[in-house]
Amino acid sequence: MALNAKSFSSFKEFKSSEQLFNAKPLVIIDQNCLIKYGNSTFEKMFALSEGESLAKLEADLQLEFLIDGFAKSKYGSFHFDLLLSENYQYPDRAYKIDVERALIDNQEYFILLFNSVEELKKIEERIYYLINAIDFGKVAIIITDKWGFIKYTSRSSEEILKNTIEQLFNNYLPEALSSLITPQDIYSLEESLKGRLEWQCISSTKNEKGKDSFRKLRLSPVQRSYEDITNFILTFNDVTEHIESEERLRKAYEKESELNRLKSAFLANMSHEIRTPSTAIIGFANILREDIKSGNYENSIELVNFLDEGIQRMIRLFDNIIEVSLMESGDYVFDYTMEDVHELLEKSCAGFESLAELKNVNIVLDVQNSPVFIQVDKVKFNKIIDSILDNAIKYNKPNGSVIISTENSIDYVTIIISDSGRGIEKSKIESVLQPFVQEEFEGHKRNYEGAGLGLTVAYKLTKLLKGDLNILSRKGSGTSVFIKFPLIKK
Repeated sequence: MALNAKSFSSFKEFKSSEQLFNAKPLVIIDQNCLIKYGNSTFEKMFALSEGESLAKLEADLQLEFLIDGFAKSKYGSFHFDLLLSENYQYPDRAYKIDVERALIDNQEYFILLFNSVEELKKIEERIYYLINAIDFGKVAIIITDKWGFIKYTSRSSEEILKNTIEQLFNNYLPEALSSLITPQDIYSLEESLKGRLEWQCISSTKNEKGKDSFRKLRLSPVQRSYEDITNFILTFNDVTEHIESEERLRKAYEKESELNRLKSAFLANMSHEIRTPSTAIIGFANILREDIKSGNYENSIELVNFLDEGIQRMIRLFDNIIEVSLMESGDYVFDYTMEDVHELLEKSCAGFESLAELKNVNIVLDVQNSPVFIQVDKVKFNKIIDSILDNAIKYNKPNGSVIISTENSIDYVTIIISDSGRGIEKSKIESVLQPFVQEEFEGHKRNYEGAGLGLTVAYKLTKLLKGDLNILSRKGSGTSVFIKFPLIKK
């Protein structure tokens, strides 16, 4: 490297900075080529010491005339090539010499720094292989000066920034990255450059397929042991797979947490759903027993009806649990027959008349007299309709209504079951299709009975029967369930 001209008060001061120059042979001479100082590398390599003449080096140039001519010139520095004689067994014979004027103790001297041509070739070769490895190994880096102005970019970094080195050279790094990082990250990068600090951030962009791509940008200052920061190196690392893996783990954790929540809800609901009818059955049975013993049969029919309702509630609960288990296991068998939708709906409505009357809800069946045929498992179809009707009555309001109607298109029939009940928040419609989920799911805190399985059974069975089920609802304004099946064209 070429030296900057410096002034030293004495050779002692100069020698105190010897650590700066020990890597390469360095010598200080006067105008007559007498050696005033040689660093340890120079003395070891050329076997010359203080007081001897540099002209003892047998070379292709007469060094005395060369130095004398430079001393008489007005130049502050110059460079020349030197080839040593074959008589000397030096490790290297060819050198590039950097000459610099220096004032030491107010007297002019000349500092010569020897750069081995062979070493320079090795360095160039190393640089060549390094650049090739960086470019063809798709290593994305940017090198700046100490102030943050770009001096080198690898091909991969040029591709990321969509600019060439010619366009990026001498650009301020934060400005060059403005399309990749946020204004807050740009500000923190500028502060890190000013403070000579490390910096990093995550950049998110769209790849050629339109998917999110994530890179970690890391800025590291380069500092020699005896100097201030000389450069900054910015690296780009693709962390898309790592972030996607973290996202998958996060979703898995959330799913696991949701399963635990549902398990807790299930246990709370089951405790409530089994204990409540069981307690009622035991209580009504005891009353009925006492009435029979005393010969009081006045309330027997009513008590039997209460017992029947409690038992039916438990049967529906166990039936739904078994139904969901079968669907989840895949061990489900269907018995398809051709059925009239209107006839099936009429029978289902008739089965809920007593429950509707008990809940003070009016059921309206609004369908045409003409038959509409579908290919379906009759038992499973009834299960779907019964589950939705049960919910429509259970979550309705006093003096409310449930309307069952159908709409036909060329290829499909759509069954619409609408109620005037409490409705479901839009954000919770998808979740209530999951097992054991209700808007209020915590056991005794719930305002309505049920294990949260009805809609799950209806939804899964509809899908298994190659149908479709959708819900439209507004909180406080009721719910409409749309069940669509392919028609049989006769």
